[in-house]
Amino acid sequence: MIMDQNEIQILTEENRLLARENKKLQRTLARHEEFIQRNKVSLEARKQFNDIVKSERSRLELNMNLLLTNIRDYILFFDTAGKIQYCSDSFLRAINVPGFPLIKDKRMSEILTGIIPQENIDQIIQMAHDFSEGAPFYNLAMSLRADLDRSGNLRDYLVEVNILITDQGGSEGFFMLFYDTTDLMDARREAEKANSA
Repeated sequence: MIMDQNEIQILTEENRLLARENKKLQRTLARHEEFIQRNKVSLEARKQFNDIVKSERSRLELNMNLLLTNIRDYILFFDTAGKIQYCSDSFLRAINVPGFPLIKDKRMSEILTGIIPQENIDQIIQMAHDFSEGAPFYNLAMSLRADLDRSGNLRDYLVEVNILITDQGGSEGFFMLFYDTTDLMDARREAEKANSA
């Protein structure tokens, strides 16, 4: 079959267009392959990062649980309604409660009435209320004598109360820390007795 000059010219043009289109497709394919490779690397890096975060979070949670289980001081967390959401095991032992579910969601006043003076409970409630009404953040520190286990044995405590402030500046409630200062206060009382004698 013999082609005339016109047909050859048309085929040559078509061939040139196909070659150009082929190069475009190869460049597009190369870009897509590069994109896929970058995504694979990015996904692998993200997976490794998530594994590290998960591992660190697990380690941190384990350490926090060990701390909260073994700490001698008493730690209590309350929500914005003043209902207990968590407390340390030492507090449960002090008030002779065998498990946290028995007091979960009870109001602070239900748990602490008879243990600490009512005026201190009122102060804490007022502080939490003031903050929820837009007052600036402040914390309370108070010294008090309390009979936590209701044995008639008064002990001295330094109690700190702090608002749990979110990243957005709101509140998720508040927490209380009871530091037993009985030994320190006994030594101070003995020193005062000796001085007055």
